[in-house]
Amino acid sequence: MGVRVSPPVQQQVKMIKNRKFIYLFAFILGGGLFYFFSGMENKILSFILGSFLFLILAVFYLRMNNYIRECFNDLINKVTWPTWKELQNSSIVVAVASLIIAGIIYLMDSVFSRSLDIFYNIF
Repeated sequence: MGVRVSPPVQQQVKMIKNRKFIYLFAFILGGGLFYFFSGMENKILSFILGSFLFLILAVFYLRMNNYIRECFNDLINKVTWPTWKELQNSSIVVAVASLIIAGIIYLMDSVFSRSLDIFYNIF
């Protein structure tokens, strides 16, 4: 009888192995590309530079991939979406409030415009 490992732990171990493979692949690929295609005289330096640039890109990709997965999971499982009726009511409130604020801004603009016209006509 072996020890049973839960599926999330198995997925986590698999992701760690995949991550190490991606890091190694990016390191070798980046170094190789820079080694063959760069115009640098020092090929060892170009290999090291390319390796670290591709390694940084791989880390950025994996972090963004993880972030996007977590956001998607939150949207699906943790967000409470409004019903159609709540959405309609909220939209009406926003539209009315926008019209009221637009009217207030129009009135303020008209008052200031007329007061400045009067002020400029005096001088």
